[in-house]
Amino acid sequence: MWWRERGWVKGLWILLLLASLALGGVTACLDSGSNGDDDSGNGADNGNGEDNGDGDDGNGDDGDDDDPEGFDALIQAYLQEKFSQHAADPCFAVGVVTPEAIEIGTACTNEATGQAVDANSRFQIGSITKPMLGIVTQAVMAQQDQPVDTLVEDWLRPDAQMPDNQGVAINLAHVLTHTSGLARFPVPPLPVNDWDDPYKDISPEALIDTLSDEDNILENPVGEYGYSNYATMLLTVAATDRSDTDFGDLLDQVIFGPAGMSSASLSGDLIQGHTDDGNPTVPWQFHENVAGLGGVRASVSDMLAFIDTNLGAADDPDLATLWEAQQSLVDFGNFRVGSLWNLADSWYEDGETLVFHDGVVGGFTSFLIFERQGDRGVVVLADTFGIDAAEGIGDEVSELAAILLDPEEELEEPTAAPLSEAGMARVAAREAFLDTARQLRARRVPSPEAANTAPQLQASWPLNGTRLEHFPDRIQLSASSSLDASRLHAGQIQLERIHPDGRVEAMKLDQQAIRLEPLDQHAHSFRLILPRDLQGETGHFRLRLRHDGLATDLAGRPLDDFSLRFTVGEVARD
Repeated sequence: MWWRERGWVKGLWILLLLASLALGGVTACLDSGSNGDDDSGNGADNGNGEDNGDGDDGNGDDGDDDDPEGFDALIQAYLQEKFSQHAADPCFAVGVVTPEAIEIGTACTNEATGQAVDANSRFQIGSITKPMLGIVTQAVMAQQDQPVDTLVEDWLRPDAQMPDNQGVAINLAHVLTHTSGLARFPVPPLPVNDWDDPYKDISPEALIDTLSDEDNILENPVGEYGYSNYATMLLTVAATDRSDTDFGDLLDQVIFGPAGMSSASLSGDLIQGHTDDGNPTVPWQFHENVAGLGGVRASVSDMLAFIDTNLGAADDPDLATLWEAQQSLVDFGNFRVGSLWNLADSWYEDGETLVFHDGVVGGFTSFLIFERQGDRGVVVLADTFGIDAAEGIGDEVSELAAILLDPEEELEEPTAAPLSEAGMARVAAREAFLDTARQLRARRVPSPEAANTAPQLQASWPLNGTRLEHFPDRIQLSASSSLDASRLHAGQIQLERIHPDGRVEAMKLDQQAIRLEPLDQHAHSFRLILPRDLQGETGHFRLRLRHDGLATDLAGRPLDDFSLRFTVGEVARD
């Protein structure tokens, strides 16, 4: 059995699981959203958009639907709050591991249109496959007594000629940490014939053929962070060449078998995936021996087994490769990288390291996170594709995971109760983590030099965790304060340029495109997204937020309009 010892919880889980198997279905202890009638156990779709289900709305037993305290009901309330105006009606499968319990919840934003989703429905997990490749690589290294600085070329087939990067030979550590300098996805020379299914024509042989095209496959110097699907495809080829074992077999031997991930694989049925506007997608296909970048298909039950096995890796010699994969190989300040795992300090427990990765693949979005030394972990799987950090559903997926991971957070209806200063600081720290996760998901990680020239901020109110970021299409402010963001409206937001002579110039904003989002259950932490490009501009600016006069500070005193002054570029400071 793959669950670690949890006393009475484990015993109860086993009894309930055996009972559910005897009844031929998945009981409410696993998923009150299961219809129990799908023999394949994967919900609805055969991978081609056809419904194999029985027409059930995916919300299972009516008795469970009526339980307001049920985990499914909480997930559904979250989805309805976040996606009520969304073009798609995403369905989520969510799994949580804590020392006390193991919970699975499934829900769809729209009960009438959502597909049937249960604990065994299979999603494409996308780039969460990459840490699995990291674990497999560690296993091959251990089996063949190979150090992490072994050259990638030494693992590839004899006819493969791996180029140097500006005179530096690329080794396993470079590829495991996205610091090889290899391009993210070089086209050309990669053969892409269908952008709706971009990887299906890329074989190991086609990948090896690209190594001679140095002008296109090298993008950054060695040591600089540059997320690379191309590099992880090459690493998959290298690991399978060196071990003389197909990637699917390596996954079975090293991860799926030991963890009890009974339905995880690189092929087979999936529930239907969707684009951001709700249209069905074609499942992405990968050649088996390049599939380490994103090819695994798994259920939320499988992914809980994966989390639980990783949580036990520190104390189990048989899981040494999983533990080794969680160790930091390179430090970028606000995050670190292990063997294709992202690592960051916990925002809620001093001394704890969080291990995480997202997955974004045609039709699906996912996020997995767990404590390296602790007992908590969360996975969120969604049937909707959202690759852009500002537009898709990645923010909502990772936010839900973070709320469920924090032992002091509860997934509940928003309240008007003010946060304490400690609570505000905790929410701000969580948002700082989510900002890092957002940058990693969008593959836009600022260099240390860019971080050193971040905008200088001066606010009229004390703010915790203030973060102002510039992207090519927008300005994004995240902050936590006593401001009730729910009382602000787009028409009350102004952006101004302050000229050297003191003159103030109002800058044009598309008021209809401004987004102001509460970030916590109490609406005292917010994210403001302005559709305005300041790239290339320098000078002093002021962001003003007017409110309806009802906002107060923690002491109950009325607040004036909020203003945030910031400076962009190398100009004289006030």
